[in-house]
Amino acid sequence: KYYFNVLVALQEKLTEELRDAMKKSRKESELNTVDSQIRGLETRLRYARTDMESTTKQIHAVEKELTHLNDEMKKYGPQIEAIEKSMQTREQQIEEIKLKMNSLEDVVFSDFCREIGVRNIRQYEDRELRAQEERKQKRLEFEKQINRITSNLEFEKSRDTQNNVSRWERTVNDEEEKLETCKKQEAKQRDEIDKDL
Repeated sequence: KYYFNVLVALQEKLTEELRDAMKKSRKESELNTVDSQIRGLETRLRYARTDMESTTKQIHAVEKELTHLNDEMKKYGPQIEAIEKSMQTREQQIEEIKLKMNSLEDVVFSDFCREIGVRNIRQYEDRELRAQEERKQKRLEFEKQINRITSNLEFEKSRDTQNNVSRWERTVNDEEEKLETCKKQEAKQRDEIDKDL
């Protein structure tokens, strides 16, 4: 019986120690978890502090640059205003010179402008420029038409249709005569203008 009691007592003791060990094990696991969380927070805190320091340095650098730019603006502001004022004065002078030149042209070409029925030489130049452009366009159209007809003529020749060939040859001759007439009219107008000037 004594031996049995000793075994029972030993069993109870071991059971109690097992319970204590299990409690201790759970606490250690919880402590490990908390410790891991703490280390994670400390790492994030270090990164946050580093980022804050870097951002603070950037802010200081930008503020320094802004201060420098403001100083430069204060320094060069009067010079810029003087240059802008000088440019405005120069533009005004150029405009005045243009007006004087226009007035002088009006006097020099007054008889010529009256004869051809325009207000001033500038209106004539604008009109003549448009007329030249129209004549140029008309010549291009004539040349395109002649090229087209010539191509058709070559095609008809290859088919050996004499009637069509003769008709296209007449058309080509007519278009070439029109083009030549247009060129003569242009040359005549230029001669008249040169004589008037």
